[in-house]
Amino acid sequence: MNFEEVIIAKATAAGGAFRGILRLSGTGSLLAVRRLFQPDIDDTAAGDGETFVQTGSLFPWDNSVPVPAKIFHWQNGKSYTGQESVEIHTIGSPPVLDAITTAVCRSGLARPAGHGEFTLRAFLSGKIDLTQAEGVLGVIEAENSEMLEKALQQLAGGIAAPLKQIRLDLFDALSRFEAGLDFAEEDIDFITKEELLGILETALRETLALQQKMELRNCGNEKPLIVLSGLPNAGKSTLFNTLLGQQKAITSPAAGTTRDYLEAAISFGGIDCILIDTAGIDENTDTQLPGQKEAKERLPQADIVIECCECNSEIPQTETKKRIITVFTKSDKTAQIHEDMENTVSVSAITGFGIDELKSEIERQLRTIQNAEQTVLPSTALRCCDALAQAVSSLRCAVNGLTGGSGIFDETVLAAETRSAVNSLGLIDGTVHTEDLLDNIFSKFCIGK
Repeated sequence: MNFEEVIIAKATAAGGAFRGILRLSGTGSLLAVRRLFQPDIDDTAAGDGETFVQTGSLFPWDNSVPVPAKIFHWQNGKSYTGQESVEIHTIGSPPVLDAITTAVCRSGLARPAGHGEFTLRAFLSGKIDLTQAEGVLGVIEAENSEMLEKALQQLAGGIAAPLKQIRLDLFDALSRFEAGLDFAEEDIDFITKEELLGILETALRETLALQQKMELRNCGNEKPLIVLSGLPNAGKSTLFNTLLGQQKAITSPAAGTTRDYLEAAISFGGIDCILIDTAGIDENTDTQLPGQKEAKERLPQADIVIECCECNSEIPQTETKKRIITVFTKSDKTAQIHEDMENTVSVSAITGFGIDELKSEIERQLRTIQNAEQTVLPSTALRCCDALAQAVSSLRCAVNGLTGGSGIFDETVLAAETRSAVNSLGLIDGTVHTEDLLDNIFSKFCIGK
């Protein structure tokens, strides 16, 4: 397929409308429509490389019936595809749009576009990477706001940014290492073993973290965990029931009522989660209530920890690196309201005070977590999981080879494994690609995208 050929397709949805758009891309796009347009197109008014628009009429039929139209022209490098491009804005009548397309193609200066060919050209021109191309498809196919948000996030560059830096660091290290092999007799250290090991270990750690996030959030569909923690009788179970809107946990004024942990499915702002009520933990006593061991085990697994404490008490120090929302419970019993502290909410499960504010804060934290984890589309996740697994395997072999973990040190094998990791990461953003891979992705697009 010649990607310099001019292609044409409808850019608007099928059916009649007030306005319809035809899109052309390729060297000679303006020439392909010039002979059908009057008055003569004056593309000298715009500066070099600038976009210009001209109003006039198109004559797609032999009977010279005019069709009002506007011609938008982008010079090479300035358009979505990275090529010279033209858009024809005219009446959104299917017979009119079909007649213009036929007339342009009859001239031999253009041909009908294939599935996803505009986005494919944008990818090949370096305007977008492969994950962003899949994001375009996700935007087109989105059936709800959550799918649309995920696709837009991916289109904005989601997962590609951290992978790009990892790949660049590895490629730089590999280049210097291989230079040292080529000039071994010169006794020049292009990169020391210690520096190379540091780069490989960092790349392995970051790639492994991305792989685990991808598998948990996208491949495994694991829901975020929200854990209620705090001292005994801090109001955790009452808050648990209030958030769920049902009486699931047993509550009592006596400390230690919750003797095990309870969990339930819940949704905050459309984000499905697992809410966990744990037994109270008091580090100042030697008595360990049933369920406290399980409570301590659940804290490191949590995405968000809701640290509950009574409104007139001090905030306990929870040993976790997870996101913490401090909730001052039983606010109906005191006039003290904590409004000036970050990530804190005062609530009363009895009166309902602060509950909506707490739900909003939980939703905000969940969306921040989603953005930080580069949640991607399922189609991208399935493709990326395999590439990340290959990269992790190669990096482990390289690290073991360099540290002697494999029993031998082979410079050729080390270079090969590092290059394999670089190539595996390149498969994700399309820096490394095959024709079969591109055909599989872009064949799913509709015509004109």
